[in-house]
Amino acid sequence: MHLSIDGFMTCIPEEKKPGKTSFFEYKIQYPFYRLQVKKTQKAIKNVDLICSVSNYIKKVTFDYLGIDSEVIRPFVKIDAAENKGDFITFINPDLHKGLNIFKQIVKNLPEKKFLVAGKEIKFNENNVESLGWTDNVKEIYSKTRLLLVPSEWPDPCPRVCIEAM
Repeated sequence: MHLSIDGFMTCIPEEKKPGKTSFFEYKIQYPFYRLQVKKTQKAIKNVDLICSVSNYIKKVTFDYLGIDSEVIRPFVKIDAAENKGDFITFINPDLHKGLNIFKQIVKNLPEKKFLVAGKEIKFNENNVESLGWTDNVKEIYSKTRLLLVPSEWPDPCPRVCIEAM
């Protein structure tokens, strides 16, 4: 079962305080979410094995539950793409994924070509191509020379890093 340990939080898990969300739907759901978290924490203490996707999640699992876990990286099946790319690529542009950092890089390197895949984000700069959402990750990586992953949050295990390798 996947249960986000930082759901309904606007801070990193280490700060251990619920976020102050403005979304009414989240405020209504929060008590039910907390109940589910407590049930899950109790159930987890009785399992034989917990798998974490990274050493960071292993540490969070230990810090929150006092339980050790085994690190097993996500299995990613992807056919290798022939790389002829010359783009600096950013996938899944969102604030917590480092969108503001990416925008600064784009602004500071006007001579470079950038590719954004995922959410449609408007850029004032002419050196950014937006691909939008795609199921064809080979297309993204075949155009990529350098992948940027400027996360501003403790990203558990950025899948794009594994895919790009």
